Amino acid sequence: EIDPDYELEADLGIDTVKQAEVFAEVRERHGLERDDDFNLADYRTVRALAGWLAARIAERATAGPAPAATPDPAIPGTGTPSDPAGGGDDDARKEARAPEAATAATEETGWVPVADDETAVVSVTAAIGAPAGDDPGSPAARRGLPDSFRIRRPVLVEREPWAHGSLRGRLIRVLGEGAQAAAVRDEILARGGRLAEPDERADAVVDASDDVLVAFAAARDIARRAEDSPAGEGGIPADWLCLTRLGSPPRGPLTDACRGGSRAGLAKALGREWPGCDARVVDIDPALDDSAAAALVCGELAAGDGAVEIFRTASARSTVELATEAFPEPGASLPDCPLVVLTGGTRGITAQVALALARRGPVRLALLARTPPGEAPLDEDSAKARIRAAIEADGERATPARINARLAPLRRAEEARRNVAAMRAAGAEVGFFEVDLADPDEVRRVLDEVRRTMGGSIDGCIHGAGVEESRPLARKDEAAFHRVHDGKALGGLALVEALEDEAWFVSMGSVAGRFGNAGQVDYAAANEAMARVCAARPRSLHVCWTAWADVGMAVRGGMERLLTDRGVELLPAGPGAELLVDMVAAGMEGEVVVAGRLGDMTMRPTHALLDALELDGDRVIARRRLSVEHDAWIEDHSIDGTPVLPGVIGLELMAAAAVATRPGSRYAGARRVFFDKPVKLHRGEPVDIVVQAEPLGEGVVSCTLSTERTLRTGRRQEVEAFRAEVLLDEAPTPDPLPPAFFAEQGINRGAIYKRFFHGESFQVLRDASAVASRNLLADAMVEHAFIAGGLVSLPLVLEAAFQAAGLHRMALRGVMALPAGIDAVVMIRAVGDGEPLNVMVHERDDGDAYDIDVDGPDGAVLRVRGFRMVETGPLPEGDRFPPPEGGWPRTVFARATGDRVRKLTPAERASIDARGTDKRRRDRRAGREAAKLAVEALTGWACRNFVVDNLPGGRPVIVPGPGCRGPVPELTLTHTDGEGRAAAVHGGLPGLDRERIEPRSRSFVSTWLTLGEARLAGDDPRRITAIWTVKEAVLKALGRGMALDPRQVEVTSLGWRRARVRLHGDAADRAATLGGRLAVSLYHEADAVVATALLAGGRWPADEARSHEERGNRAEG
Repeated sequence: EIDPDYELEADLGIDTVKQAEVFAEVRERHGLERDDDFNLADYRTVRALAGWLAARIAERATAGPAPAATPDPAIPGTGTPSDPAGGGDDDARKEARAPEAATAATEETGWVPVADDETAVVSVTAAIGAPAGDDPGSPAARRGLPDSFRIRRPVLVEREPWAHGSLRGRLIRVLGEGAQAAAVRDEILARGGRLAEPDERADAVVDASDDVLVAFAAARDIARRAEDSPAGEGGIPADWLCLTRLGSPPRGPLTDACRGGSRAGLAKALGREWPGCDARVVDIDPALDDSAAAALVCGELAAGDGAVEIFRTASARSTVELATEAFPEPGASLPDCPLVVLTGGTRGITAQVALALARRGPVRLALLARTPPGEAPLDEDSAKARIRAAIEADGERATPARINARLAPLRRAEEARRNVAAMRAAGAEVGFFEVDLADPDEVRRVLDEVRRTMGGSIDGCIHGAGVEESRPLARKDEAAFHRVHDGKALGGLALVEALEDEAWFVSMGSVAGRFGNAGQVDYAAANEAMARVCAARPRSLHVCWTAWADVGMAVRGGMERLLTDRGVELLPAGPGAELLVDMVAAGMEGEVVVAGRLGDMTMRPTHALLDALELDGDRVIARRRLSVEHDAWIEDHSIDGTPVLPGVIGLELMAAAAVATRPGSRYAGARRVFFDKPVKLHRGEPVDIVVQAEPLGEGVVSCTLSTERTLRTGRRQEVEAFRAEVLLDEAPTPDPLPPAFFAEQGINRGAIYKRFFHGESFQVLRDASAVASRNLLADAMVEHAFIAGGLVSLPLVLEAAFQAAGLHRMALRGVMALPAGIDAVVMIRAVGDGEPLNVMVHERDDGDAYDIDVDGPDGAVLRVRGFRMVETGPLPEGDRFPPPEGGWPRTVFARATGDRVRKLTPAERASIDARGTDKRRRDRRAGREAAKLAVEALTGWACRNFVVDNLPGGRPVIVPGPGCRGPVPELTLTHTDGEGRAAAVHGGLPGLDRERIEPRSRSFVSTWLTLGEARLAGDDPRRITAIWTVKEAVLKALGRGMALDPRQVEVTSLGWRRARVRLHGDAADRAATLGGRLAVSLYHEADAVVATALLAGGRWPADEARSHEERGNRAEG
């Protein structure tokens, strides 16, 4: 019976989380509107809450029908509904709530003892949608687990730091008194930093101590000072760096692994409890000396890049990521009736594991716990009556809370009795041993007792005991730290040290240790200590479990609903216990994480543009709040005053999420990229972006980018904007674009961005001085530092490709256009900021798409195929580009071999075969065949209606016949090694040359190259060949070939696609006579270089034109 004046918490044991849950259900059931003035602290008793409900129902009855209930607001990410007045009996409070809730602004200071074998429940801060239906065919679902569950292993991935910074002027406190701490202090001073005293407010802390209690005391003092400050944040350091010297895997004594792991776990928890603090763990190879370690640590302190765990050696830097691992084969048994020790084995999940072991076959189970099994079944009614009488005899009120407090030990003993009975019923031999795991001597004693009483050596041990007390750090004390830490960490270390060398060992850990968690610095420290111990000891496994569904704290006081509402997917105890036995039978070692969805309770993203990562099965969900405040660069991409997310940054976000699906992978490219809807920051308001990346197999990841917003109804709405298939590690590299002939146009940077809307961050083109009817060649240079460090997809290089294509569309069609999609993009190599780039644009024959090559001084950088745009309107009349004299050059290239000749007439073949060696005849046939093909493609003339001839100086010309209509194009060709290349051109005088790359002698360089050209070439055979090829192409464009001195054509700059020349002497005079503007481009093959030169608008002198006509007349005759 319940007295109406019982207080909900003090008398009935209903804590604030459960009160909030009950209130919400009552409001929903009765259809009451949300009351924003309602405060749980005002309704502490059953009578008060019932009175409020009666009054609200009466109000609704007099006011008429009630509108539909408004959904509850999402649970804030910083805590749970709380009791701001702090009413009730603190001693009676048992916080059955998410650990993070302990950090909310409440007065609750009670602690929660978790049962002997209970694993901690973790909290998350990001709500997610309802879980998808399980796939009955998935490995997880076949085991009875939710489909999103996976086994993931922390792995080291080499990752260079992308951030840079300095310690100059920073006030840094160093914990510890040993030689390593002294070396860190010296390095800080050498870098211009200052050392803080314990009572000073340091902006960074380096934990170089060897005792977790030193770090705990320092952190607790900081937290208390911060709590006492007006804003509640004063004194929290910007950085907390824990220095360990263990190695990977840890080397040295297990005691060192335990100590270092404890400090590492505490540091990770601080990063969760102090949102403004970049807490991280840096492990330095113990083979390095203290000074070298100090230098590496200070480098990491100066510039954090988001990584939480960093491992450094003399030559490498690695960070920790999670890689999915296959489930072990189910159903295996352990051989030879093993003797297995289980701590905390009478209750909770460890008891479930013991039952699973018993069901697999004969086994001897030694259960170590503080809770002995009851001697007889518990009669709760009789026990309650005795307890009530005893309380009343003491002169106290026998409230349900007081009764339950005294009944709890009896219930625990009854649970233990039933579990032991079930184990024995399954065929196991069971022994119970009471022990205090915090006492290493007692641990060693009890293991000897196990061996003596149960016969023989111990085959394995499962360490599941633990205590967790969620509470803000400022309210913890050293005694509480010992209660939580010592049994798990020191007891676990004692077990490992006392076990037989060949025995296997399992530590039942928690994701709170792997990722850290607010309010759990002690619990995280203990679990990470065991993770490092297991990494150091062979045949040891540390399992970081998520919250359990059927046992432990998650099922008490409304916690299950709270956790699931906030994105944590709970693990069913039965299938989880079976999985652990399978992992033991499979001989798994090291550390693994077993979890489904955890909200944001996973690894912190190391990508600068991602705020959070969530793992959902094989899928990764990434989030970013895009805002002008934090992403100032987006204002440089504003259209009509509204910031718009660039498509290239959208692809970067998708690429980052895709890479996270496979740790250690590299972004190689993307295909089927669509920019379906713009992402706009209307009125400058932030936009929430959600990226989903799902592996399709064979290195292909399907990605979508959506915007997310909350509607007035409270429902979250996602609108898909971009999509792509991202390619990891490998992507087929397209052939480079063919050579082209350009008109020197002179579109400089100012002219480009007079027409484009891009601000400074996105002004990546330097000029576009070479344009043709289907091509454009631009120079570019990018500064990714304007956006962020550590970008994976070269977004600004891709932006340069987009802009170059858009500029070509402007120049040729006079219209503006925006990106719509890409068939494929391939990243060939990374480039540094400030590296000069050449961008080659080629419009496809259908005019609907572009192919684009981006090259640097050392070769190919990016390949874009099938870039499509949507036109947005015409350029203003004054912004249109005038075409050059003679129009935009139009070109057709053709290739042919001398062994397959189909277009030459018999007379042409006879003329070629009349002289020369077989090799020369084959080369000339190839050149003429290519020339016929090029002319036919450009003009539409049938090959039989025209011939290709040579003027006396060797320049090739086209002699049209009666069936040829329209202007006669210019022709240039080159042939060698039985292969011919030719180009037919309208709009200028062309020159084409191709040379095989071969080592050239010093005498060749000194004879034919100027000093400046020799410096450009260095000793690189490709560059030497390129310079010579440019000279020949220019001489052909001048119509004189080697009749002019090649040294009069001086190459002044040499890019991968672009070359610039200066003409001297007769070559300069000849160019002046011909007129026009000269443009030169390059094309690189694996073993050869091709150069093109065009005098756009140039014309042959009258006497040479007459000579051509006369030759044509003779040909017709």
